[in-house]
Amino acid sequence: LRYLYGEARIKKNQAIGVQLLNAAANKNHVVALTALGIHYSRSSNAQDVRQADYNQSEIFFSKAAKAGFPSAQKFLGLLYLNKNYTAHDMELGFMWLRVSKLNGGEEEKRALEEMNNVIRNKMTFLSYMSFQIKIERLARRCIESGYEDCG
Repeated sequence: LRYLYGEARIKKNQAIGVQLLNAAANKNHVVALTALGIHYSRSSNAQDVRQADYNQSEIFFSKAAKAGFPSAQKFLGLLYLNKNYTAHDMELGFMWLRVSKLNGGEEEKRALEEMNNVIRNKMTFLSYMSFQIKIERLARRCIESGYEDCG
């Protein structure tokens, strides 16, 4: 990670950083998989979100998420909720955020609460409650299946 961002007296070198993370990701290291997902989800040019490689991000986040890593589950959920992503899917996004909340800590809980606050004002009360029940059911099925049945 230090090569990606140029930290702790290490000169920034994204090529080396990605190479090292790929080596760890090839051994299913969930932090490396998540870091690569984050790396590919960020555009190198803040003005052009199309430069972000969301498909690569999904591959890396999904692998770590299905290994049970709450941080990757949160990022995968947020990726599916990103309207710039062609595979935008509100149900999958909220399902993965719910899974991450059930498995994670305060950060994952906050991410779900923030997104719930966004949609709560855009739905009727009954629609919102129905949606929440459906998402809870999907999240529980995902976890109980060992992440094999996650939409």
